[in-house]
Amino acid sequence: MKPIVKKVLRRASYVLAAVVAVVAVLAIYVQVDGIPRYPQTAPVVTVTSSPQRIERGRKLAGLICNDCHENNETHQLTGRHMTDLPPEFGEIYSKNITSIPTSASAAGRTASSNSSCAPGCAPTGSTFRRGW
Repeated sequence: MKPIVKKVLRRASYVLAAVVAVVAVLAIYVQVDGIPRYPQTAPVVTVTSSPQRIERGRKLAGLICNDCHENNETHQLTGRHMTDLPPEFGEIYSKNITSIPTSASAAGRTASSNSSCAPGCAPTGSTFRRGW
């Protein structure tokens, strides 16, 4: 090989080694210290109810939520037994996404805790994956 090609390859290998070292240091930092979390405060939101907003919410719930969360007996979004899933998954029940208490755990739920559906972020600051 020509000396100029060797010099270019040597410098390229140094750059590649430096990039790998920086990535390794960052990975070790995240592994040891963890991903930073910041305290979240819920914004103060005032919502006025109108027939148009109620109808839009009904349409959005029909498109997004009703398939999994609508109870066939009460027609509320209080959750249901997911019988249309394969038996390999076991018995699965969808969650109550209303403020209607159907159990002791749902009794303290409020609309602010249900607002986590939109941003995909729990009130504690952790994130969760959506099923769709």
